Amino acid sequence: MHSASNAEASTVWPFQVRSLTPHMGAEISGIDFSTDLSADTLQAVHRAFLHYQVLVFSAQHISPEQQVQLARGFGEVRSANPRHEPVPHRRLAGDLQAFEFE
Repeated sequence: MHSASNAEASTVWPFQVRSLTPHMGAEISGIDFSTDLSADTLQAVHRAFLHYQVLVFSAQHISPEQQVQLARGFGEVRSANPRHEPVPHRRLAGDLQAFEFE
């Protein structure tokens, strides 16, 4: 566990947090998204996202299916940006599609 710096100094995270700038962004390490994460860990990642606004996770080796499952932990997964007309490209996982934009 690692205590975050600055405004969240009293927060104990179940992973390591390194602030990237004084205003936003953090690198998160000590977490493996290829494993089943507890609800508490996912909630902590969400709290870190709300605080830092941008999170960077290095060296993650997850399948497209695992990426979709992880994303579903944070809400509805959508298959395209509603502001663009999607051009179907290839299936990634389940009901999620990757799109190319012209």
